Amino acid sequence: MPETNEMPGMPETNDTAGKKTTAKKKTTTRRASTSRRQTAPTLPTEFDIAARAYQLFIQRGGEHGRDLDDWLMAKGELLPLDR
Repeated sequence: MPETNEMPGMPETNDTAGKKTTAKKKTTTRRASTSRRQTAPTLPTEFDIAARAYQLFIQRGGEHGRDLDDWLMAKGELLPLDR
């Protein structure tokens, strides 16, 4: 009896020499889709808060001496409330 390379459950195919061979299943690694992945929103950085505070400073006409007010207002606008 001739030796075969058949594996149970695998379909037989004919190669170019007319011999019967067994098709091998391809295995692939499934990667998670980045379009479906949900990420937590990023918090503003100190740079973001400073930039918004500067915008508030300019909107007020550049009046000095209220930098803490501008910073706290900017921080309150950009950071989510902790409740």
